[in-house]
Amino acid sequence: MKEPKIQTITVDKKVADQPIVERYKRNNPQADVQIVELTDELKAEMFHRTLNAGKREILLTEKEGHTVKQCPGTDRTYRCCNYHVINQTSNCPIDCTYCILQFYLNNPVTTVYANSDKLLSEVKEKIATRPERFFRIGTGELSDSLAFDGSSEF
Repeated sequence: MKEPKIQTITVDKKVADQPIVERYKRNNPQADVQIVELTDELKAEMFHRTLNAGKREILLTEKEGHTVKQCPGTDRTYRCCNYHVINQTSNCPIDCTYCILQFYLNNPVTTVYANSDKLLSEVKEKIATRPERFFRIGTGELSDSLAFDGSSEF
């Protein structure tokens, strides 16, 4: 899959020193990079971009709260399989007309949570609580988890 061309990389100054930011900049030399203080006003402005414009912009910011979560499941009538999800990215730069993310998420800009060290620490802590257990942890609930492999180098 050819990775979509990013035109703008907006970097929350809280994560400007994270290694993933440098990788995004290096792998997207055509992109305009802006390091900003991510205020509520700026978030609101980004929220009102068109879906088409949002597909070409990436916001690198800090994930607050837990990143690794138990799968929300469907219904109490189904048996839980103890699947966990990592929501490291929200939204997707690919414009698939059939994709539920186009309708489910209400922010056109793709957000990548750049504090990967926190995410990995959280995964290790989760596994350490039950070392005898096999954990199923997936990505892609709120994004296409492979869409930015070239940019993130993950």
